[in-house]
Amino acid sequence: MCSYWTIKLAEDMNGDGQFTIRDIGLWIKYFFYLPGDFLVGQIVINFPGFSRFFEINATWCHGFLSGLFGFFVWGFCLLIVVGLLVTIGEALDKWAPIKDKPQ
Repeated sequence: MCSYWTIKLAEDMNGDGQFTIRDIGLWIKYFFYLPGDFLVGQIVINFPGFSRFFEINATWCHGFLSGLFGFFVWGFCLLIVVGLLVTIGEALDKWAPIKDKPQ
């Protein structure tokens, strides 16, 4: 089942009855593919003719295009966070400059 219906994050992601380091890796994988899986789900639900023609279904979840879309979404989010941190740093420098900083 694709992750677009519900976010099913469990402590034991691989179902082996134990919480191990592999479960953390599966959490990371789950969140990496989440934007692409959501997109696949929206296409399947909202554009059934399109998805039927291009044979888009739940098997596309955690696939190449889902991963590619997730890569770009998370990369864009990273750029936004870096941009905000740089902007905040520049604002703090103007508000309270460091006196020993060489000009």
